[in-house]
Amino acid sequence: MASLKKRSHLVVALSVVVVGLLAAWGLIGENPQPEKIEQLQVVVSGAGEAGVRITETIDQDFGTTDRRGPQLVVPNDFGVPTNVTASSATAPDDLQVAPAPFDSPVQGTRIRVGDPDVTLRGQHRYTISYVLPNARFAAPTFSLDAVGGASEFPIENVSVVFSGISLDSPRCTFGGEGSDEPCPFERGAPLRLEVERLDPFEGITVSGEVTQWTAGEAIEPPARPDQREDRRGVTALATMVLGAVTAGAVFGWARRTGANEVVGSSPAEAAHGVAVPSTATRKVSDAELAEMSTIEFAPPKGIAPWQGAVVLTEELDSASVTAWFSGAIADDVLAIERHDNAPRLSRGPAADRADPTTQKILNAMFGDREVVDLDGYDSKFATAWHKVEELQDTWVKESGWWWSGTPNRGIGKPGGCASLAVLMIVLVPLLVFSAFILGLFGVLGGVVTAVLVGAGLPAIVSRVAYAPLLPGRTASGSAYALQVESFRRFLVDSEAQYVDWAWKNGLLRQYSAWAVALGAADAWQRAMENAGVPEAEVTASSPLLVYSMASSFNSSHVEPAPASSGGSSSGGFSSGGSSGSVGGGGGGGSHGSW
Repeated sequence: MASLKKRSHLVVALSVVVVGLLAAWGLIGENPQPEKIEQLQVVVSGAGEAGVRITETIDQDFGTTDRRGPQLVVPNDFGVPTNVTASSATAPDDLQVAPAPFDSPVQGTRIRVGDPDVTLRGQHRYTISYVLPNARFAAPTFSLDAVGGASEFPIENVSVVFSGISLDSPRCTFGGEGSDEPCPFERGAPLRLEVERLDPFEGITVSGEVTQWTAGEAIEPPARPDQREDRRGVTALATMVLGAVTAGAVFGWARRTGANEVVGSSPAEAAHGVAVPSTATRKVSDAELAEMSTIEFAPPKGIAPWQGAVVLTEELDSASVTAWFSGAIADDVLAIERHDNAPRLSRGPAADRADPTTQKILNAMFGDREVVDLDGYDSKFATAWHKVEELQDTWVKESGWWWSGTPNRGIGKPGGCASLAVLMIVLVPLLVFSAFILGLFGVLGGVVTAVLVGAGLPAIVSRVAYAPLLPGRTASGSAYALQVESFRRFLVDSEAQYVDWAWKNGLLRQYSAWAVALGAADAWQRAMENAGVPEAEVTASSPLLVYSMASSFNSSHVEPAPASSGGSSSGGFSSGGSSGSVGGGGGGGSHGSW
């Protein structure tokens, strides 16, 4: 009987593990988080006679995007930034300082923090400090873009603190470039202001007459924002449970769908009973059907070896076609001999008495030739091979031996090329659709992708892996399958006296054809040799040549790929003006990531 291989269960189990890993890595089941700065503190203090030190505490949330770290681009209108430092307790803090590239939206000095070879997600705090050496005397009125207006994502909970620098009649504006929207200062010293949120491309500018310019005291950074709880482990476990349940449901469905009808309650009734409307039948699994088989000393009557092979294995493939040729040789419709270490076919003594369908196959194969040497691709033999496939496909469809999942050839074959077709045509669009849902539904996206992929991937894989369970035999098909399996066991475990009986009754050729069809050729040949059958008689059992030269049969009907034709190959800020509107000061620039 067709049995489910252990690797089928292993592949399904692997698919369940894969969905767990996808969830653990945050590729599914994780709600999308946009990139933003959750909190920004900018401390402004004096640095020498004319310099200003900017110390930024940045709580940057990279969300679910892979980033290396934060990036600042600082205009050089207050001089090229010097004394640049960076630190982080939760992420790589390697520092790279270089001129901004020519295509940067902001020109100046680019400051990058992070390891080029390490990407990260989620919430991280960075402290970046630098000195603008010519800030104080760049214009008659000190005007500083404390937060530049060129950032592409929002900045929340912004605070700007002047420590050691005092301004007479200070003015603060925020918003898009050119905005005069005022932002109030807090009472007391040091000078401090807060803005709840800056949308993308919004900034803050502070201006006024300088009355004090010193290094000032250190300002404590704010408390870190609440950290999101990492639920990837829980999500991974949940998706694996969902995948396992789905795979189990598919397995149960496949077993129910592919159950075999049998007559009566005993193996003898099941193997030889005939189902009629008044006869009670029951359904059993392939494993239960296999347990009913015994040992039969003769093949089933009225069917060819290839038909027996198909009802037993429930597969239509090159082996079933090869079995047709071995049966034709046993029936003397074809003759075979070894010629120059390759099989040579010719018409047999009974060729003229063959049925019309077989005659058409023979005519297609031989044409006006007397022999066919299978020493390479042969177009006429390929045509005959395809005609045998058509004959088998038609017969199986009309046999009435299956009530569900009738075996098919090609991409529809259970567990065959359908594996690749299903995974490529169904699974990939499923994953793409999941990603679309993730972006479309926002918060619900993580749940949707976890369900779709967590259940969908194991469902598809198990559908392919358990496809061999789907064909369900009718009572007649089960009866023949039992008879064929019982005879196969005889061929595999033949004792000397039974082989001797088959030899004396002229059945070696017929039994040899069945041995080829049922995958028992090696065991049957050893049994004949151990029984003392003369070597000439063993060699005369020519259907065995089909087995020993199966590669020649296969290569002779497959057209080789065409040879390659050859050829060769070769490998916008102002520069410190006095305007108090946003963007009218020096410094600032953009906050981003890389």
